[in-house]
Amino acid sequence: MTHCAVPPPTDEHSGHKTVLPAAERAEREKQLLETWRESQLRIKEREKKVQELKQNMESLRLSAQESVKESEQLFNDLIQSIEKRRSEVKELIQAQEKAELTLVEELIKNLEQELDDLRKRDAELEKLSHTDDHIHFLQSLRSFCAPLGLGELPKFVIRPKFSTEELRKVVSGLTEQVEKFYKLQLVKSEDHSALLPEPKTREDFMKYFYLIKEK
Repeated sequence: MTHCAVPPPTDEHSGHKTVLPAAERAEREKQLLETWRESQLRIKEREKKVQELKQNMESLRLSAQESVKESEQLFNDLIQSIEKRRSEVKELIQAQEKAELTLVEELIKNLEQELDDLRKRDAELEKLSHTDDHIHFLQSLRSFCAPLGLGELPKFVIRPKFSTEELRKVVSGLTEQVEKFYKLQLVKSEDHSALLPEPKTREDFMKYFYLIKEK
């Protein structure tokens, strides 16, 4: 039986075995480079997004502070204006009250004076009716028959010139406007994202973020 000798490995075979890993390494390095570039791109995108979010947070914080400051100033101005008008309305009502009371007091004074004169005249008439002196009766009667010179009774009705009904309408309207404004801002500030399920995984957080962004 003849045995065939197996030739030893040649340089060609050794070279072939050496070239295969080197070629594969070069190909894999291309994939690695592409993967690295994608990784760098994602890092830059997320760094940019983080920076944008931080800027948005700062803008939101500054905007909220400015809104609080401005709303406080507006409400303070409104309160001061209301306080000023409240004081002026009070003074106006009191001035009208004083004027009306002065007029009524003057009318009462005049009427009381007329009452005194009429009571004296009435007493003299009663006294004259009992006199037995006919001459005195006739002479005195002429003076009593003369016009008294009294004016007509004043047709004065106390009617306050200031009506709180109009003020009540104004205040009610202002209150309604402030309430409407508050409710409108409340609706605008509602966080619709509260209706979304609570994010747990990274994918959930990304979906959560983009849904909020779209809103």
